[in-house]
Amino acid sequence: NGNNDDSNLDGSQPEISPETTDDTINSGTPLPTDFAGSVQLHMVEQDISELTSFQGISDNGNSSELSPQQRARNWLVFYDIMPDNLADEQDEQNQSNNATDDLVNSTNNLSSSYLDVNTPAYRVAQRFAAAVFYFATKGEEWDTDNQWLQPGLDECDYPGIRCEEVTIPSISLAEALKYPKYFPDPSDGAVDTTTERMIVEINLPESNLKGTLPDELMTFPFLRRLGLWSNQIEGQIPENISRLQNLESLLLDDNKFTGDIVPAIGSLEKLKMLSLGFNPYVGGEIPEEIGNLYDLEALFLPNMSLRGGLPSSMRNLENLKQLEVQLNNLRGGIPDWLGDLVNLEKLNLSGNSFYGEVPEVLSKLIKLRELELQDNDLGTIPCSALEAVAVLSANCKSSDGTSCDCCTLCV
Repeated sequence: NGNNDDSNLDGSQPEISPETTDDTINSGTPLPTDFAGSVQLHMVEQDISELTSFQGISDNGNSSELSPQQRARNWLVFYDIMPDNLADEQDEQNQSNNATDDLVNSTNNLSSSYLDVNTPAYRVAQRFAAAVFYFATKGEEWDTDNQWLQPGLDECDYPGIRCEEVTIPSISLAEALKYPKYFPDPSDGAVDTTTERMIVEINLPESNLKGTLPDELMTFPFLRRLGLWSNQIEGQIPENISRLQNLESLLLDDNKFTGDIVPAIGSLEKLKMLSLGFNPYVGGEIPEEIGNLYDLEALFLPNMSLRGGLPSSMRNLENLKQLEVQLNNLRGGIPDWLGDLVNLEKLNLSGNSFYGEVPEVLSKLIKLRELELQDNDLGTIPCSALEAVAVLSANCKSSDGTSCDCCTLCV
């Protein structure tokens, strides 16, 4: 496994045995006897990666023609080498092991590999997913002190990554392949466990990330914060983002995403901060499912291409402190139920097509300090209902604009 022949990572890699296809996964074909095949089969069986992402391996040595999943697998197998001091300890452990399992024994000669089939499957998946993320977002071009994918460096020590010691099922990669249908959830307390450093935060803002977000990124079971703002990431936000059930902060603003806001975001029940703004090619309506985010404290959706109105389900966001939806194509009346969001401190509806009167029920927002209403088609501002607001802006500069005697800023 210490082979450093560039041809392995760049395209002409050794044959993976057995060749994994839909038929072999479901037909009881013998398990792979090499680490590469084991990694690939586990990722497919546990819905971490699509089978097709591993197909069509290039034979011309051009790594740019490999998929991020192929490059990540090849890196794990051929380039991710354990530091010498740890390799010596691993050799002693292997020599004292009386294991007879064919898959385990077949990899004993790869003792310099940082991970192997004896490693907890959740740890293998984490390192693989981190590598896929690196390749999918053009890691070679990142503007950061890039120590990512340094052989033998724990992924928890990569720049922008924060980990915590977490109890996880101790089931190894080899065991997971034997019983894929019984692979335990990360929080399953009914199985043997071990403690590993697991990723809880990814923070890589303003780092020149490009490409797209891979599905593998959505399989970090303990991730609480994903901060990738001010990059150049394209494509749609993956539907399987719903798998990040521990996510509390999702910060993807100021990128080049396209498509609509996926309704699956509404299943992230622990989410407290959602920031998708300054993605001008993201449109559609704000999904009703947003109203399921009962713990949400901040919702930032400015400068997008959103249309329609504010969904009535948002009345459920009773913990919301900041709501910013300025510079969109939203329209309709300002809904009365906004008065039920009694923890609101900042509300920005400017730069849309809201019309009609500003509802008196906003007087219930006793914590509101900033209210921006300019660049809409609104009637009289009910100043008596907004006495506690410190910053109030509207189109009150001209005589034919909004009538507002209490505005602190007329535009």
